[in-house]
Amino acid sequence: MLLRFSNILQLTSLAGLIVLGAAPLLADSSLYDFTLPSIEGAATPLSTYKGKVILLVNVASRCGFTPQYSALESLYEKYKDQGLVILGFPANNFGAQEPGTNAEIKTFCTLKYNVTFPMFSKVSVKGDDTTPLYQYLTQKANPAVAGEIKWNFTKFLVNRQGRVVARFEPPVTPDSPQAVAAVEKLLKQEGRGAGRRRLLLCGVCAIQGRTEAPRAAKRPFSRGRQCLSARRKAAYSLGKTDESGSEQAVAGSHNHWFL
Repeated sequence: MLLRFSNILQLTSLAGLIVLGAAPLLADSSLYDFTLPSIEGAATPLSTYKGKVILLVNVASRCGFTPQYSALESLYEKYKDQGLVILGFPANNFGAQEPGTNAEIKTFCTLKYNVTFPMFSKVSVKGDDTTPLYQYLTQKANPAVAGEIKWNFTKFLVNRQGRVVARFEPPVTPDSPQAVAAVEKLLKQEGRGAGRRRLLLCGVCAIQGRTEAPRAAKRPFSRGRQCLSARRKAAYSLGKTDESGSEQAVAGSHNHWFL
């Protein structure tokens, strides 16, 4: 099967990895806009996984790469508490290697590979009946990872902001150094987006013992008479400025800086 696959799949690099990219999403939609049925049939919005690092994989039960289920489960168990989730999408597009029902697929994955990561109902990942999610992944999400799916166990890696940033072709196992390094890199970026919005208390608020600013006082990051950012290692507010431009800290009404 691997020999047959090698004749079909033309990898873009010897490692089989499309390099991590920071290209913005090109479509109006995002990964979080899609809702698919779980393997039990329950409608599952992908927005459920907002803020997590996501690895999406089209899987099959009778493929030469099927043993990758073990590595996927091990990766999930190791990093799930740090924010990784793996989503499995059974597909029968290649060699009819996923012929079973959803119930049969669930039983197979559970009994043979002890899979605990979320599994979804069967989809099509190639051809005229390609499910909208995989149309998005292969055409619109990120040009650096675009291109039709060539075989089972193709992997898409998504950062915490919902951007598809990497693609691993089937021969790249989930426990390979490049795949693990890419996952760990994204997990370490926890809070980058949220960090830009967190409140930095000015000296007045600190003195008053506030833990956050009143909602009415919140302002976007801008120039002007605002509380100084902690990046400048200052801890006082600017309530007013005299004609000479000197700064006078006051304990009255004032605005707040955000990072």
